[in-house]
Amino acid sequence: MTTRIPILLADGTIISVQANSGVKCSPPSDTAFAYGAVDILVEKEGDHEWNNSLEKHGPWTTTEELMAIIIKGGGIVGGQLPPLDFGNHELITARLTKIHRETDDWWQAQQVEKEAEEAQRRREYGYVHPTVDDYDPVYDDPNYEEPEEPGDEEE
Repeated sequence: MTTRIPILLADGTIISVQANSGVKCSPPSDTAFAYGAVDILVEKEGDHEWNNSLEKHGPWTTTEELMAIIIKGGGIVGGQLPPLDFGNHELITARLTKIHRETDDWWQAQQVEKEAEEAQRRREYGYVHPTVDDYDPVYDDPNYEEPEEPGDEEE
């Protein structure tokens, strides 16, 4: 379970922002890629009440609410935030799809280039030596026996 250093805002507010399996967050995991809601505890300098002058938040705070509090406090001066999920899943999915498509296109281009090189070698040499990937057990002769090497005879 990871405990992060509370963040300090420019106006002196300290916010402990935690996200792990031991607190209320979404998803409740120690290994999440990003969190859509986190558990916060707010302390303001000179005021010893929790969540003073800030509206009370339920068992967890969404990333949007957290960012509003951070902006209201003048921004982060230091500390640690867990990885946060700000939504926009459609944009992320579209970008990932584009990356996958570009990767597939690159792989296809590599295959075409490899096939062209192989065809060139066939034209030059008449054949291409088989590789381990070309092995096909259909062509094995079930009656084949390895010849004995001289000196391997039993005494």
